[in-house]
Amino acid sequence: MTRILEWLAAPNRNTLEIAIGEVDAAIALVVSGAARRVRLVGVAAAAEAAPTGAARAQAAGVEFRISRGATGLPTIEVGPRIIEIDRPR
Repeated sequence: MTRILEWLAAPNRNTLEIAIGEVDAAIALVVSGAARRVRLVGVAAAAEAAPTGAARAQAAGVEFRISRGATGLPTIEVGPRIIEIDRPR
C-alpha cells in the first residue's frame, strides 16, 4: 500500500481525532469562503469533539452548533462567519 493510501486508511487514528479533523475541515471551508455553512451528520464522537470544535470555531470567528436531528444522529453545523478577523495580507 502506498504511503498516501496508508494515511487515508488511518489505522492508528481514533474516532475523536477523526471527528476533530472533520470539524477543522468544515471551519476551513467557512473561513475560506468556499462554503457559508457546513453540516456534518452522523459523525462518530461528535459530542466528544464538540468542546474542541466550539473553541476552534470561536477562534476562527464562525458559529458552531451541535444537535440531534429527527433520526437521532448527532449533527454538527459550522458557519456562517460571525466576525471578520483581521488577517495579515
